[in-house]
Amino acid sequence: MLTGLDRLLVEDALAKRVRGTKLALLAHPASLTKDFVHAADALIGLGASAIGRLPSGFVQNAPDIAGYSRAVEAGRFATVKGIALSADDRLRGAIIERLMCDLAVDLDRIAPERDFSAELESLDELGSKGVVRITGRRVAITDAGRPFLRLVAAAFDAYLPANCGIRSPSSAGSAAAAC
Repeated sequence: MLTGLDRLLVEDALAKRVRGTKLALLAHPASLTKDFVHAADALIGLGASAIGRLPSGFVQNAPDIAGYSRAVEAGRFATVKGIALSADDRLRGAIIERLMCDLAVDLDRIAPERDFSAELESLDELGSKGVVRITGRRVAITDAGRPFLRLVAAAFDAYLPANCGIRSPSSAGSAAAAC
C-alpha cells in the first residue's frame, strides 16, 4: 500500500489497519509508528530540532543536542522558536497535509468559498507532464507523480518566494516573514 510522503507501507497488518482512514502528516517521517493515526490537537516534538504543532502554530526545539540537553537538564523547555498561524496558514496547511497524506485534495470540500485559481493554474505544467491530475477543484497526484509530490504541495505554500503574491491580506505578517 503506497501511503503518504517519504514512507511507504507494505501490505501488512499496519497497512490494513490504516486503509480508508485519514492520516496525519507527522513532523518528521522517521516518527512513523503504529500509532500514527490520530486526531490530536497538538503534537509535541521531543529531541533536538524536533518540531511540535499546536492549535495556534508551530514550535521548534534547539537544533543542537548540547543546547537541547542543557535546557532539559535545567528543567526548562527546549523550544527556541515558534510561528503563529493565521486562518489562511491553517487552511493552506490542511490542503498540503491532505496532499501529502492522501495524495489528493478536494478544494471544494476544504474551502468551497476560496479562490485557488492561481494555485491550480501554477500546476498546469505538472499536469501536462502527468505528475498531477486536476479535475475541477480536485487535485490528485498520479502514480508517476509520486516522486514530485512536494512540488505539487508547494503550489499551496504561500511563503515560498514564487507564491508570495497569492497570500491573502489576512495572512500578512502571521508566519515567518519569508516573503
